Amino acid sequence: MKRAIKHGIIEFVAECIEKNNDLIFYKIPVENMLQMAITERKEMIVTFICKTADRLGGKNYLVSKRDADTNTILHCAAKLAPLAQLSLVSGAALQMQREMQWYKGIKSILRESDRYTRNENGDTAKFIFTEAHKDLVKEGRDWLKDTSGSCMIVGALIATVAFAAAFTVPGGNISESNNAMNGTPIFLGQSSFTVFAVSDALALFLRSHPCSCS
Repeated sequence: MKRAIKHGIIEFVAECIEKNNDLIFYKIPVENMLQMAITERKEMIVTFICKTADRLGGKNYLVSKRDADTNTILHCAAKLAPLAQLSLVSGAALQMQREMQWYKGIKSILRESDRYTRNENGDTAKFIFTEAHKDLVKEGRDWLKDTSGSCMIVGALIATVAFAAAFTVPGGNISESNNAMNGTPIFLGQSSFTVFAVSDALALFLRSHPCSCS
């Protein structure tokens, strides 16, 4: 069962539970199926188990159960996700965001009185979450710095090209002294020239009003 949950094989888990509903309340061997699924970040299995427990009238009982180390389901959610699950999201900052969302999601189904309880080591779920994610927070901070640096470089390149383009008119200007249109762009009035002028102006405007990453 633990292997099925680890690999997210919900069909097998669902079939076992349908044949014996009481399975969701048993420890196998030191934690129950809900605790396993939360630790492994298997959202579909967590949802299925909670719905089954609710249908049986035992959801509050199930979510308040503790494992052999007196950890609540929030303690389980506070642990760092398995590498295979973290790798599903690219970038440490986005991985950290996903971890926080998972923690808050599990917290929302736990009774208020159980959210700040301590395990046998005297640790709250919040403390475990902070300690377990220290390295990921640092990696996320570095990732954001690198990403913002890349945005600034790209922005500078866009500004350079746009600025140069502002002084370089495609096709050149009319240079006939006896022509009333002398000095005006040759392609003025053509739709392609209008597109160029608007695009260049827009690029300069966006550079002067940068996005949050720059």
